[in-house]
Amino acid sequence: MYPPIFPDDRAPAKYFQGRDDIRGFFAARLNHYEHLRGGSTILVTGAPGAGKSALLSALSDDASKMGWRVVQDLSPAQLASPARMAKVLDVEYKSLHTRSAQVDGKIYSHSWKSERENVPMVADILRDAARSQPLLLVLDEAQRLRTLADIPEDKKHAEAALEALHNGKIGYPVVFLAAGLDTSTKAFAALSVQGLPI
Repeated sequence: MYPPIFPDDRAPAKYFQGRDDIRGFFAARLNHYEHLRGGSTILVTGAPGAGKSALLSALSDDASKMGWRVVQDLSPAQLASPARMAKVLDVEYKSLHTRSAQVDGKIYSHSWKSERENVPMVADILRDAARSQPLLLVLDEAQRLRTLADIPEDKKHAEAALEALHNGKIGYPVVFLAAGLDTSTKAFAALSVQGLPI
């Protein structure tokens, strides 16, 4: 069997040089968000093979050295599912709590609805995870977020999570670092996130 003609270009670079201006900007932003107990979205876009994945790896290493908890290889599905986000962040997740088993249909229905409204959102899971340590979420191939716009329930959860991340509404330092093709800005726009830094 012959080795592949094209090597896997998504692996971290063994030696990463250059991009000092971007790395300096990124470190300054992390310090700023940690001081403010806030966060935002940082989006890196470019053509295939431009070095986005290698840059994500280098920035993740920088964040880790600064004391941030880094969650790499985030998937779009985790942004749309509180249970999946809780699992990847190792945070306790309780979807529903039954208060009573009453026979009366109206009371049972009311209890179910009030409990359903108290189900944690993805932002709640992120808040729990970031209480003790700043959190960096890393997503490569960000254009894949567009798939979440096709399922109403996923879109609702993803929009709420991305809005909270982008506008620093978690209450703790949480930064969403994403990289993808130039179409990534359209993917974010499909989920109602506008004005991303590029």
